[in-house]
Amino acid sequence: MAWLSAIALAGCSLTAAQPRADLQPPPPLAGEFFDPQTGTTYRLPTRAVLATRHAPRIVLAQAPSGGLDIPAAVALGAPPPQAHSVPTGTPAAVVAAPPPAAAPSALRLDHELASISRMVPFASSRSGLGPKGRQAVNELLPIAHEARQVVVRGRTDALGKPSSNRALAEARAQTVASAFVAAGVSRDKISTHQCVDCFVASNATAAGRRLNRRVDVEMNLPKARIAQLPRPVHALETPPLILARTLTPVSDTARH
Repeated sequence: MAWLSAIALAGCSLTAAQPRADLQPPPPLAGEFFDPQTGTTYRLPTRAVLATRHAPRIVLAQAPSGGLDIPAAVALGAPPPQAHSVPTGTPAAVVAAPPPAAAPSALRLDHELASISRMVPFASSRSGLGPKGRQAVNELLPIAHEARQVVVRGRTDALGKPSSNRALAEARAQTVASAFVAAGVSRDKISTHQCVDCFVASNATAAGRRLNRRVDVEMNLPKARIAQLPRPVHALETPPLILARTLTPVSDTARH
């Protein structure tokens, strides 16, 4: 019996020393990791919970209304600018976004100056305004108020002596300029001139001489404003000048 007891005790000790396959390692504690290959347990420092860590926040700059605004450098293939991050451990902060690109300016009207030239008719040998002349001046007054510069040029036909025609042309220019000033147009922007051979029609006919007895009013305005002006009714557009040598000579016995 003694040897059976010894064998039983020895068998029990041998059996207790052998590991059992159904035994599982205890669940690791927080920060412990078990290697099943070697049966070794490692203890590592406990990591901070992700929710308590302060990660940098990046706020994308909002593009102006009308769609996504892609910088020119990015559009050309250049690397995008690096975002500035907030150091770890500091309170979360919003990264200052660059100011939005300025919205494209509205289309501007063309402010380049141009000029228009209109006619004020005069009766033969007269320097005062007749009914048609007053209608023409009244039609030009609103434009003259807007104009940057108003140039008034007196004209005559080819009848009469040149010296007399020059005085008549100058008197006609002064008449129109005075009418503008009396209506409130600034005198500083008005200039007067005269010409006795600036013809727009032949002096061989009555109709041609009637067109040559006039005052040309040239007004400087922005091109965009000129495009908005109504068509002339009484103060007609001045036709292109023609060379005096192409006109049929007429008698200079009367002033016109």
